[in-house]
Amino acid sequence: MKNTKRRSTTWFTDRDLCVDVTVTIDTETGVHRITAVPLPGVIPERQEMIRIKEYRQTWTIKPVSKEMSHVELEGYLDPAGSIPDWITNMLIVDSPVKVIGGVKERMEKK
Repeated sequence: MKNTKRRSTTWFTDRDLCVDVTVTIDTETGVHRITAVPLPGVIPERQEMIRIKEYRQTWTIKPVSKEMSHVELEGYLDPAGSIPDWITNMLIVDSPVKVIGGVKERMEKK
């Protein structure tokens, strides 16, 4: 699966990211793993944006019971260009919590 993302901010140059997503399922353990890595050369870079080239993200979803799963989100991102460390650190801490919270909300609606 190929996916593109664009991140816009008011104070900094926009970034974009083109990723290749792989999903694997261990049929014996039921563990799902979703891995995203950069996919260079698929979409031309745009002059008005900074292309994020160093990125990886892995979701590991392990069933604990019929009603519960353990979710791990691990990742690395170099936003490239000039961004203050405090902003990068804030996003590193807040983003995974928001993403996992959003997934939980969606699952509870089903």
